[in-house]
Amino acid sequence: MRIAVILLLFLILMLLIGLLPLRFKFNFLKKEKDDYINISWLVVPGIWDIKLEIPFIKFSTSTFWPVIKTVLKIGGERPWIKKEQEETLDKVQLKKISRRIKILLQNFSMVRELGIWFLSKISLRYFFWCTEIGTKDAAQTGVLTGVFWSFKAFLYGCLQQHVKHVGSNPQISVIPDFQQEKAYFRLICIFDIRLGHIMIGGLKMLPLLLIKGKGGEIDE
Repeated sequence: MRIAVILLLFLILMLLIGLLPLRFKFNFLKKEKDDYINISWLVVPGIWDIKLEIPFIKFSTSTFWPVIKTVLKIGGERPWIKKEQEETLDKVQLKKISRRIKILLQNFSMVRELGIWFLSKISLRYFFWCTEIGTKDAAQTGVLTGVFWSFKAFLYGCLQQHVKHVGSNPQISVIPDFQQEKAYFRLICIFDIRLGHIMIGGLKMLPLLLIKGKGGEIDE
């Protein structure tokens, strides 16, 4: 009897954990040649979060391989844990990445189905997407502005079609600069998804991670 009660309590606990909503924030900034990526899990929004930052991706002059800097922060505005690390992507790592990308492309239909399933479980709370583009040629700038507007309208239309819920009105803009060369890109997205759906999605993704390449190897 006691075992049955403990098992029942455990199942209830797992159910509650699975229903727990998690809030994430994705922030991407590109200004000229500088790139900045920030992915945050907002445990208590505005007070406590777990944040992974990628301040830059650059090429090392000594090794000729890309160098990625990552910063892990746990806490609020004044994090109580901060860990910085720089990692060079060498030939072996790039080969593993390219092999994994190739496998995903070979199973595109499965990846697409999984992506649509994930989107259907997401509640979009905030969406901001601003692009400023400019060349010294007014005609080229006008054409690029039109291309970017079409591209954004198509992508956001697909996103809005598949997500579970859209909260506030999206802020989408393309600003042309006819006077100077300019390349500015900012994307901020805040969304909610339940922990249970992340766990189920991980199980759905497992077959993709175990697929062997041509050489019969599995990525570690």
